[in-house]
Amino acid sequence: MRRIVGVLGILVTLAACGPAAPVRGVGSGSLVTAFPPQVAPSPTRTAAPTAQAAAFDGAQALARVAEQLAFGNRSPGTPGRAATSTWIQA
Repeated sequence: MRRIVGVLGILVTLAACGPAAPVRGVGSGSLVTAFPPQVAPSPTRTAAPTAQAAAFDGAQALARVAEQLAFGNRSPGTPGRAATSTWIQA
């Protein structure tokens, strides 16, 4: 029930926003959207990578997921949440 109410709340909020309202363009006499066009950012220089990234190891990733799931329920206030937080920060 809470999920349905949450989804309905989001839908009502989105419906209330509606599409961009057209406004008169300055001196042009044409309708333009209320939002100006986006300008692409200018490219910036970045440093060349100096180290090669380690290859992905699927077996190790699966082992880490299994280790995290072994902590149990991770809801706020549970020992599993505290153990998971400590494990991530380590």
